[in-house]
Amino acid sequence: MLAGYLERLSSLKKEVSNDKIELDPVSLMLGEVSLNVENMISESSETKEVVVGTEYVKNTNKRWFKPWTWFEDDGWNRDIIEERQFVDAKTFSQLFLNESQKSLYSNGEMGVKQAKKQVEELKKSFKKKFIELDSILQKKISKVKEYRISSGEKEKELEKIESRQTWLNEIRKEIDNILDI
Repeated sequence: MLAGYLERLSSLKKEVSNDKIELDPVSLMLGEVSLNVENMISESSETKEVVVGTEYVKNTNKRWFKPWTWFEDDGWNRDIIEERQFVDAKTFSQLFLNESQKSLYSNGEMGVKQAKKQVEELKKSFKKKFIELDSILQKKISKVKEYRISSGEKEKELEKIESRQTWLNEIRKEIDNILDI
């Protein structure tokens, strides 16, 4: 029975195949996705009485000493009937795909929430680093200002440091803009 379902799911995969969707019927049937396959099978199945064979039944009422039975048949074929359970493939595939979609959507929502959480953590981390860099740069600038003697060489260093600070501030603004997206 499982082989029949795997075969049907494989054909369903061919019908639904898309560049973005990949269905692996074996992993789906073996429980890679948390679905209650037995429940879906019971919901999409029905029990019918079917003829599985015939058997010959001898006419035990026919005797030579009963002339009214002489023209009856010696016996007849009787159908052997059993109850069998049939699964409607269309209903089963609808139930199966519906449950799969629910699972995919909930996993997608959880992924988006996790990504947003990580973005917020990155923002906090970058802000901390920028605050540290700002304080280090402020210390360096104050040291440079303290040592500032009328020397032209020290003024050039101060200009380099200030240009680096403005450069770092521009980078920080760009990263903030990127993180805000």
